[in-house]
Amino acid sequence: MILAVVLTIVVISDANSQDHLRLISEGERDFVKIREAFYSYWDRTGRRNSDFKKFKRWEDRVLPRLVDGQLSSSGHYTMRISEYKLLQEKFTKSARTNTESWEAIGPYDWQVASNGYSPGNGRINCITVDPNDPDIIYIGTSGGGVWKSEDSGATWSTTTDQLAVLGATDIYVNPADSDEVIVLTGDAYGSDTPSVGLIKSIDGGKTWSTTNFSYEESAYNVFFKFEVSPTNPDLMIVAGDGVHRSTDGGDTWTEVMTVTISDLVFHPGDDDIVYAAARYEDSENELTLYKSTDGGATWSSALFTFESLDTTLGRKALGVTEDNLDALYVLVSDDDATFGGLFKSEDQLSTMSMQSNTPNIFGYETDGSDADDGQGWYDLAIAVDPDDEDILYASGVHIWKSIDSGVTWEIQNYWIWDTEEYPYVHADNHTLDIANGKLYAGCDGGVFVSADGGDTFTDLSPGLNIGQFYRISTHPTDENIVIGGLQDNGAYLRKNNQWYQIYGADGMEAIIDHTDPTIMYSSYQNGGILRYTDDGENIDLDVINSDDESGGWITPYIMHPDDNKTMYFGFENVWKSTDQGETLSKISNFQTGGNISILKQHPTNTDHLLASSDGSLYLTTDDGDKWSDITVGLPFYTLTDATFAHNDASTIWATFSNYEIGEKVYKSTDSGKNWTSVSEGLPDLPVNCILSQNSCSGRVFIGTDIGVYSRNEGQTTWNYLGEGLPNVVVRELEMQDETGKLFAATFGRGIWKIEAGEIQSQQITFEDIGNKFVGSESFELVASSDSGLDVIFTSSDPDIVSINGTTATVVSEGSVTITAVQEGNCDYLEAESEQELTITVLSIDTESQDLLIYPNPSEGSEFLYIESLQPQQQLPKEVSVYNMQGRKIITRSLIKRGDKVALPVHDLESGIYLIRVNGSTFEFVKS
Repeated sequence: MILAVVLTIVVISDANSQDHLRLISEGERDFVKIREAFYSYWDRTGRRNSDFKKFKRWEDRVLPRLVDGQLSSSGHYTMRISEYKLLQEKFTKSARTNTESWEAIGPYDWQVASNGYSPGNGRINCITVDPNDPDIIYIGTSGGGVWKSEDSGATWSTTTDQLAVLGATDIYVNPADSDEVIVLTGDAYGSDTPSVGLIKSIDGGKTWSTTNFSYEESAYNVFFKFEVSPTNPDLMIVAGDGVHRSTDGGDTWTEVMTVTISDLVFHPGDDDIVYAAARYEDSENELTLYKSTDGGATWSSALFTFESLDTTLGRKALGVTEDNLDALYVLVSDDDATFGGLFKSEDQLSTMSMQSNTPNIFGYETDGSDADDGQGWYDLAIAVDPDDEDILYASGVHIWKSIDSGVTWEIQNYWIWDTEEYPYVHADNHTLDIANGKLYAGCDGGVFVSADGGDTFTDLSPGLNIGQFYRISTHPTDENIVIGGLQDNGAYLRKNNQWYQIYGADGMEAIIDHTDPTIMYSSYQNGGILRYTDDGENIDLDVINSDDESGGWITPYIMHPDDNKTMYFGFENVWKSTDQGETLSKISNFQTGGNISILKQHPTNTDHLLASSDGSLYLTTDDGDKWSDITVGLPFYTLTDATFAHNDASTIWATFSNYEIGEKVYKSTDSGKNWTSVSEGLPDLPVNCILSQNSCSGRVFIGTDIGVYSRNEGQTTWNYLGEGLPNVVVRELEMQDETGKLFAATFGRGIWKIEAGEIQSQQITFEDIGNKFVGSESFELVASSDSGLDVIFTSSDPDIVSINGTTATVVSEGSVTITAVQEGNCDYLEAESEQELTITVLSIDTESQDLLIYPNPSEGSEFLYIESLQPQQQLPKEVSVYNMQGRKIITRSLIKRGDKVALPVHDLESGIYLIRVNGSTFEFVKS
């Protein structure tokens, strides 16, 4: 069907709509309105789980980061640049909690276990091959930064870890100078990260700087495309929330159109002609596109009507080819996110024909028969062969190919692993690019390439540490065994130095049994919880509750610290199992209407549990018989996590996500009756999780949007932990007690670990007690440590000095070592947790057959005379004087006074002293 075009002046904005995505694109920031619009859409359409899942992902990210109920601005994230610079200046190596470096442990690659079916590394938004070197590939991720390969994807590296935002939607490499690379920041497809504009490198991606297209104002900006004129590098266009144009290489910018644009391309043979497509349409049967004939300075709309469509069109992707310079392909989803149609113009938008709108190439079925399934608003891309206008590729969940200009389609891959009929490419393809005869695909699982027109695909993702982890769990003793859940890529288990996908979907909380580590648990969105045997090989249980309560996006569940058969699960209420999840009983009756988002148990006072539902925090001290709301006194921000202090069940910590100084972490020392902010030293960014360490120091760790902080009990400020962790959101922290390793689950850069076992400033101070003497009274031992906990003492030889508590009693003469150690569980304390003091126990001579000491008492004499009664005995040159507690007062040389040897004692105060001469000890009284 060929229809004449109707040209009009471009409209300023899209019409109002109840669709939540349209509301966001039109500038709506009220979270409640947006959420209500989604559920209205959901109820109206009865859409499949994929739409609900994508919305819950978005909700999980933005809800904790609202500002007064509004979507947070890019300005808040731009703040991260300055905040991080301040951190680097403030928290030098000497001021950090420790100077250890974080170590990335992946996953860098994967194998598929018996229950895995959709493995991948992480989400890719864009792929750009260097036009001057086919071996150099750049990829942009949703939250893991920009990565570069110089060997056709065999290996990868990144230099963007310390940038303010680690999301990238588009990448440009200057054909005239490959060292110039420009990145459009943010995640336009899933909103994992906002855009702060363009960043630029002039050394091939080694270093980066901000540009004049930067956003620091209060606006939640989303941008889809960055295009540069093929022949005029000074002409640049950014499209998304409006169209922005520069004619001086990015020094200045002008907004030339306010429509929300999902794609924009230059005419391949005429830089004055630019095409653009709006993200949304207004009326049924209509397709509106935009065209500029002056390099993007002004725009006109082209309206095409297709009576046979009977649908409202949505997001669009544009394709051009050098094989037919005037041809333009338009791939469109409808307002239900299914296949709206493939359209083609061969005359620069003078006319437009619909090539096809069936089968549903945006669905999940390999034949496109699932007419109601699709997510074209989230994953949609087109690529046209530059040498043959009839060959094109379209993607949504899968990749499809047409060899007749889009009239018919053939599927090229399948998203389920190890399907013999089709090659594997992970689901949800966001970008398709053809370069040097190869088809590159970027999806929720990584980067794939085909060198034979889509018949086969090779995964180029190994080496990309870009996993978006929600939760993790560690093995009780082996730091090389970790389990966790990732967005898009399911549950992953690391064992034998290899990562395995053990389940698909969106992976959530996971647990390794601390008593029997061959038993494990993983979960997926909204409360799907699975139990595994044989080191994650076999699923033997799907945990359910008798009331059919659903779980939240991330459903918390925990294992009793002493009894591995006892577990707790957070659905709409807290449920308890005493048989490893086989049967559950409800131990709460919350009426909030929400899901449990936090569930914690004290490690020793195990009747104490914390639970949070719908923003309220509850405490039970009797294993769920009674619950108390302890929310009063906490700030009105999103509660992200809470936990007990490991060494005190009455001390509770709570963390919050907000942009208010001083409102990050709260602490109660009386079981939630009173709360105090303890946020000093933290940047003005969200705090996402908290962990109380099993240590004598009362040490606590928190994960924020830019890294990990810690503080000890008694400290008043938080310290930045370690070095080398990317500037990435940390979603959960786990400590492995046996090794002292702290693990961080990041949302975009995989899992990292650090040696956090050594407690700094944990030196025990042992009060010097001097030497002791047989016959002296018992004496007190005094030692203290920075943790404030008690110190216990032991004697190396109880026959010389015996110890009862802090009281030591002299028994006989000899040398003995007294050791002071901290009382309590100090698994992480090394040399600083133990101190030794060696003392000598001496006998006191009341009468000596060898020496004569006089006058004793001194009777006012300034000298003490010492004579040997044995002719062969030589007197020492100096002697030591002790007080009666055994502490040495002075060591002084003996002097000659006439024919006598004397010790000056004129400066000694009146009292009883001990004089050590030739191995004998004498009492001396200074009168």
